[in-house]
Amino acid sequence: MFKKEGNIVENKDEGRMRASFMNYPPACMKDTKTGKMSGIFVDILQKVCDNLGLILEWTEEVSWASQIEGLDSDRYDIVGSPVWANPTRGKLATLSIPVYYSPIGVFVRANENRFSSNLGLINNPNVRIGTIDGESADLIARTDFPKATRILSAQTTDFSQILHDLANNKCDVFFTEPYFANEFLINNRDTIKNIAETNPIRLYGNCYMIKRNSFQQQQMLNVTIQGLIDIGCVDKVIAEYVPNPRSFFRTVNIFKEIEKNIYSNNVVNNFIMGDMGDKFEFNNAQNFTLVNKSNVVNSFNKVKEQFDEETANVIQQIAEIIEKSENAAAAKLFEGFNEEISKPKPKKTVLQSFWSTLSSVLPILSSTVSIVEKVMKIIN
Repeated sequence: MFKKEGNIVENKDEGRMRASFMNYPPACMKDTKTGKMSGIFVDILQKVCDNLGLILEWTEEVSWASQIEGLDSDRYDIVGSPVWANPTRGKLATLSIPVYYSPIGVFVRANENRFSSNLGLINNPNVRIGTIDGESADLIARTDFPKATRILSAQTTDFSQILHDLANNKCDVFFTEPYFANEFLINNRDTIKNIAETNPIRLYGNCYMIKRNSFQQQQMLNVTIQGLIDIGCVDKVIAEYVPNPRSFFRTVNIFKEIEKNIYSNNVVNNFIMGDMGDKFEFNNAQNFTLVNKSNVVNSFNKVKEQFDEETANVIQQIAEIIEKSENAAAAKLFEGFNEEISKPKPKKTVLQSFWSTLSSVLPILSSTVSIVEKVMKIIN
């Protein structure tokens, strides 16, 4: 990976990074006349390469479904447009830490009121969900609303086409980012609405994707990206392309946005802040400031009851790692993971999605064998 005529480790000064891409504004765009690449992910990847002493080379345009195949066949080193962390990608590829987060809205026609107070009513064969083959919103439809009718479009279909289909009564629901819906509404005012604006159905980290088991390269990317986040570079690049701050959650500002009530406290997948109760069984609990202690206790007890105490101990172990890392995004994801475990009938697919995103935000979790083995027992 990241090579020219030799391995990057052996010949760093002559190294290059071959990047594939999808046209995915505002993150990745190619000018059809000049061939020039632009966008949030394009600019950030260029800065990453500059810091690593690599030459960035944009190679081929890919589809959602062909991205991983191209990595496996070494046609390119990295998918330079954003991908969302999900269980399939976590299993078949290696993901960077998120550059920023995308809330996923539930869009319906402007005069549609059937699901406004209960999204569960979407799970009905008479409800048509517009989806794109290989895209993460299709996974949401299959896992959360398996009884609904999926109107599947080809991999190359543009999001705006599905929004047109929605407005023209060819489907009833579409899961997408507010950015794309806002762009659509510029020329199609009052045709669609987001019924999950204050409680998005998902919160996805926008990541770069590289070949499976490329852990050294992942570390290079993560350290460099985190450095750009820490100095405010990522914030500045996002602001250049997206003037509306509600379109995305900045990595460093996600919890400030929540505290300002730009979105409600009951954020994605019921990421509820919860009661930070004093009763806690674990020795190090009194030192927790990020992790919801009562939330962890409930999860621990549920896993202990379902499996055994040895397996349940992984909940405490993860909590302590997150606390030491001071990673607020990981703490919030772990809270959602624990809340799902504590439900009477937790959904395995939801747990898998939480774990995939959590381990991409905090890579040490996926590289610790003892943790992975126990977590796999819980979520599979």
